Amino acid sequence: MIEKTLRYPGHIELMKIFREIGSAKLIFPFWLPENGEKDFTILDILIEGEANTKKCSHRYFIFDSFDENTETSSMARTTGYTCSAVARYFLEGKYDRKGICPPEYLGEDDGCFNFVLSYLHEKGITINHTEK
Repeated sequence: MIEKTLRYPGHIELMKIFREIGSAKLIFPFWLPENGEKDFTILDILIEGEANTKKCSHRYFIFDSFDENTETSSMARTTGYTCSAVARYFLEGKYDRKGICPPEYLGEDDGCFNFVLSYLHEKGITINHTEK
């Protein structure tokens, strides 16, 4: 599994300095978006493997941006709405696995997976899926 996050040039060096001097709390106020600042989120997931001895792949792609109507950031939409969907799934009694349930377990559950996708779609978050 590979994860890539794009940041601005010099980001990692700055984060190392903040970590070393223990001043991460000083920068939190600067991480807040400025008035009128709009964000976007890009998520591109490629899953490759075999099914029934044949190579296959699934790609999930999201491009989401700041919602002008609700003034909701893309980060809040793509992360917060996902958490809300899972909470609703639990509250509706649709998930009955006992014990510790990391996100990977939720994704294995077809019902939960489809519930979350449907919920995000209702919120205007488009997830494009292609299969080969």
